[in-house]
Amino acid sequence: TPMPRPKAAPPPFRSFLSRLAHFIGWSVMSNLAYNGYNHLPPLLLGLLAGPVPVAVYQAARNLVQPLSTLASAVDNFDKPRAARALANSGVPGMAGALGRTTLALILGSAPYLVLLLAMGGPVTRLVYGDRFPTATAAMPWFAAMQVTMIAAYPLETALFIVRRPDLLFWGRVVAAAAAIALCVTLIPGHGLDGAMAGLVGGMAVSAVAAAFNLLRDRSWIR
Repeated sequence: TPMPRPKAAPPPFRSFLSRLAHFIGWSVMSNLAYNGYNHLPPLLLGLLAGPVPVAVYQAARNLVQPLSTLASAVDNFDKPRAARALANSGVPGMAGALGRTTLALILGSAPYLVLLLAMGGPVTRLVYGDRFPTATAAMPWFAAMQVTMIAAYPLETALFIVRRPDLLFWGRVVAAAAAIALCVTLIPGHGLDGAMAGLVGGMAVSAVAAAFNLLRDRSWIR
């Protein structure tokens, strides 16, 4: 009869606290950096173009808010599920879990996006009357933002799961810098379109940076 294998000794408590503080600290900083490219464009729009474009921006954003709520709800339970898949089945398990979630986000968002793109005028008039007739012009931008956010989701979530929020932070810092540069350059001549270009551009840079960091830092695969 084979002898039972002894249980591995738990890691020292101080080492555990150090790793926990590293993870929490960088996670908080990465969330702050996220605000750089998600919330600064409308602020810069108000500073450089006045309050009217900001009102139109917010009116259009309110119409796509259900999609953001859906993404937040999915994120609340998806990270633990994908982390469990990584522990049980390795990288293929995590990739499969995140891939299924991404597909669910696509299937959940697509009908609503198609509705807004096809019926943006009637929907806007139904909700706001005649107060924001130009809000429909921002709908394609918000559709592009949603598509970019879904594309970035599995990449950025993977960095959290493999405990590299520090890499996520630096990618988001670059994304925030790109968003600010686009806004400052484009808003004076293009108003709301310039702010939306900065918003979508920042999200796209964050997604590319996350993919680059996942491929470059391969120690987590082991």
